[in-house]
Amino acid sequence: MLIKSLLLVDDDEDDHELFKLALLEYEYPVAFEGTGDVVQALKRLDDSTITPDLIFLDINMPALNGFEFLRQLKGKKHLKDIPVIMYSTSDSQFDKHKAIEAGAAAYLHKPSTLRELGRLLRHVLNALQGDTMGGTIF
Repeated sequence: MLIKSLLLVDDDEDDHELFKLALLEYEYPVAFEGTGDVVQALKRLDDSTITPDLIFLDINMPALNGFEFLRQLKGKKHLKDIPVIMYSTSDSQFDKHKAIEAGAAAYLHKPSTLRELGRLLRHVLNALQGDTMGGTIF
């Protein structure tokens, strides 16, 4: 699976900036979009205003949590095949298993440094190029 675009759905603006920096540092040719408004993100995905190849999704957000977002996304025929990686500060085994059961391709714990995030993104993007992520918990 070739990843040309990715969407980060996370209400933390600092995470958006780190993501941008890590992608630049990694020099991966991918279009990046980030949003903290989960309701708006779901609407834009539903009406095809945005069509990412991959979604990174935080769990704890206002209005609609990541699990509910994932449930709604996977319930839509035209969106259900977009791989979603849950991306959270939570290290709870319960959250990890809940994410995979809900249809997430993987669950990743947010790294604490730019360097770690760059390595994580390199690993994820390379794994998806080989399509080897399905149901993996990191």
